[in-house]
Amino acid sequence: MNQGDYNYESAGFDGFLSRSIDNLSRTNLAAQGPTSTAIRYDSAQVSGMLGNTLVIGKILLDGVTGRITVVDDNGNEMVKLGNIDD
Repeated sequence: MNQGDYNYESAGFDGFLSRSIDNLSRTNLAAQGPTSTAIRYDSAQVSGMLGNTLVIGKILLDGVTGRITVVDDNGNEMVKLGNIDD
């Protein structure tokens, strides 16, 4: 697969834009389908805590100080939102 060939089908989505872990297809809709115990990938509930600080690329979400910081390639703060006293 070439880099430019990535689309919703190669990402695992079907025509209805839904995904599942198992890819079982039926040729006849009236027939009894195969029984699967797999959980639908997009319907799985996720819970829990992320922590106080979350770094996404060059964006720092700091829950303790209540601040969002964006840095450049050199680590210099370019944008600071929220509590900027520190």
